[in-house]
Amino acid sequence: MKLIDANLLLYVHDSTSEYHCAALDWWTQQLEADRLIGIPWLTVSAFLRISTHRALRRPLSSGEAVEIVDSWFQYDQVRPISPGANFWAFFRQVVVEGQVVGPLMSDAKLAALALECGAIVSTNDLDFLRFQAVQVEFPLRQR
Repeated sequence: MKLIDANLLLYVHDSTSEYHCAALDWWTQQLEADRLIGIPWLTVSAFLRISTHRALRRPLSSGEAVEIVDSWFQYDQVRPISPGANFWAFFRQVVVEGQVVGPLMSDAKLAALALECGAIVSTNDLDFLRFQAVQVEFPLRQR
């Protein structure tokens, strides 16, 4: 399973981003593949928070952003992912081993969730390299 970081989904839906075309192609391929895709609630929350922020050139309305999230979960292979009973042990591990402080805690949460689920993190954020125990792919950097 792949866990999707919010940055990739933001690029998919932001036509002004330099990564938009590559992200849209990648996302389309993921949705057409026969592989489980996990979208953590952390990713959903980040997407909603950032895509509706008034600092953007064209922020989405809350209704538009929610409709986009709804569209993701209409695919059979896309699942919402929540932390489980062992999340704290994994979160603690990545925070300590990755020497995580401040704003990187969100990345640490996604990394811990990936460890707990046995998943690969799909992201464009090189900060994930600090989490040595986590499998990470950078699909937009491989193109």
